Amino acid sequence: MLDTEKVVAKANKWLENEANDPMDIEDVQMYLERIAKNPDSPRVETWVKSIHLIVKGTRLTITLNEGQNKVVLEAVEMLNNVFTAFPDLSIPRTRTQENFLEKVTEAMIAKIKAESQ
Repeated sequence: MLDTEKVVAKANKWLENEANDPMDIEDVQMYLERIAKNPDSPRVETWVKSIHLIVKGTRLTITLNEGQNKVVLEAVEMLNNVFTAFPDLSIPRTRTQENFLEKVTEAMIAKIKAESQ
């Protein structure tokens, strides 16, 4: 038997992912509402199983191929070089050219200040 509280908690976390199928989201929300309205119903176990199947069934296992791994390693090297050059660099929440320019400028100023002390 599945633990209702754990499945409900996982379902609520799962609902935060906007990449999930809209039909599945509606189904999970429907079952959660039923459980909330009728916690003592004999059908709760069935609803919990249905939620569990939907939430569990959306997991994907992805393995990168050699070319994709090469891209990842190149990106890591670039990022490492940037953060080594600018140790005080912070990534802006809104990623626009202007925001990156501002953050890199701030990091450069911090680097110059640190070197001059």
